[in-house]
Amino acid sequence: MQPATALLISKTPPFVTQLTRLLAGVPVQVTHAERWADARGLLSSDTDLPQIILLAFPGREVDGLLVCQEIRSCHTGLLAVVSENADERYHLLALELGADAFLPVTVGVRVVAANIKALLRRFGPASAPTVLNFGSLTVDANRRDAFVADRAAHLSTIEFQLIWCLAQKPGCVVTRDEIYQELHSAAYNGYD
Repeated sequence: MQPATALLISKTPPFVTQLTRLLAGVPVQVTHAERWADARGLLSSDTDLPQIILLAFPGREVDGLLVCQEIRSCHTGLLAVVSENADERYHLLALELGADAFLPVTVGVRVVAANIKALLRRFGPASAPTVLNFGSLTVDANRRDAFVADRAAHLSTIEFQLIWCLAQKPGCVVTRDEIYQELHSAAYNGYD
């Protein structure tokens, strides 16, 4: 399965590091540019276009949002703006200028990452199958359950997330850190 692709435009290193780490477990391959002028070159015709562009912290003024129009002129995929500006008019303007989503950074990087995952899941290209079979074991993501010889296991949410995480990587060793990241969207804390 090919990872989803994202282009993150941000001048804020801690945000870039955290968001890239949170999206890596999905998997989302994140390319980073500090400014739109740098990112524009990454959208040339001989490279694969990202499925989503994340414009982070474009500034508190309207001028920062004008980049949305420029991005929209050469990118038909998803565009999300992440900002610390709480003004409702600013949010509406970002959406009117071409953004598909406006994510306030005040909710935290984990919530921003969850929103990006949801956008890619809902509007991204067709992804991996939703039913995986391993002999008499069937794991069904639509029904959020596993079946052994056609009998439902009646898994809890966390149990299903764990078996789905493992089933998507058959024959591979999956580390505790990877599992924890996938299930909790956070680095392993050292406690079992």
